[in-house]
Amino acid sequence: MNHQDSVFVENLAFSTKIGCSAEERSYPQPLKVSLEVECSLAGIKELDDGVCYDKLRKLVISLAENREWKLVEHLAEEIAEKILQGFKAATGVRVTINKFIFSDCQSTGVKIYRTNS
Repeated sequence: MNHQDSVFVENLAFSTKIGCSAEERSYPQPLKVSLEVECSLAGIKELDDGVCYDKLRKLVISLAENREWKLVEHLAEEIAEKILQGFKAATGVRVTINKFIFSDCQSTGVKIYRTNS
């Protein structure tokens, strides 16, 4: 993201059923998702002209909690796609997902960047 305005949500915490094995998906696991949504903030006077933080967080939670996921990569792709489709002001999005599965590191996860091109 180069010199572009953005709206962000950092470390949105929730639990969802995610993991490669059926056993791992049998119980909700904690995740943290951070978003940075590129959009022009120049001249924003109405909420609908930009990207609403509350709508972002609700989108992520709804998407993540309403089904099971095998891979954090797939969840990240779905989040990015829904943001780029659902917010007309969004031109790009970075999605970071942290998963807490190993005792010897703070977290693992993915970071992706997608654009509306």
